[in-house]
Amino acid sequence: MEFLTANISDLLIIKKSNSDKYRMRTIKLYENFGQERIAFADKIGGSGTQVDLYEEPMDMKFASVRSGVVNWDMELAPRKWGLDLGATPAAITSMRLEYEVDDEETGDPIEKEIEIPEGTFSHEQFETEINSFPLNLEAIEINMRHTSDPRFWKFKLYLGKTE
Repeated sequence: MEFLTANISDLLIIKKSNSDKYRMRTIKLYENFGQERIAFADKIGGSGTQVDLYEEPMDMKFASVRSGVVNWDMELAPRKWGLDLGATPAAITSMRLEYEVDDEETGDPIEKEIEIPEGTFSHEQFETEINSFPLNLEAIEINMRHTSDPRFWKFKLYLGKTE
């Protein structure tokens, strides 16, 4: 019976580098997760997030939101027993709304846009309703409180499917 010998030291180095690569990818995933606020961006309108406006100012009376983008984040903290949602689980960081409103003089629809930069909102402006997983942003209700200044608006965010 004849035994063949082979030098496998090169193969061990390859296996080690693959395992390191996997370990680094896992560490990177948990580095971002440990930040406790995870950022998302969603489209508004169509099959994306629905937006309803209430108590609009006079220049936006009966406005209909057509499209836009909302940047929001969610507070998640890993615990031994699972995930913990923070006191304000979700908050909008910035948004752009494209809406249609009727012209006061002619009655023709006019398209307008509102862009709200980061740093405008505070966490006290948000209320979150959580339904079922996955926790995507399904709808936003904006109580504009008869003002165009977004610092005074109140938001209700609906996360997850409401089936």
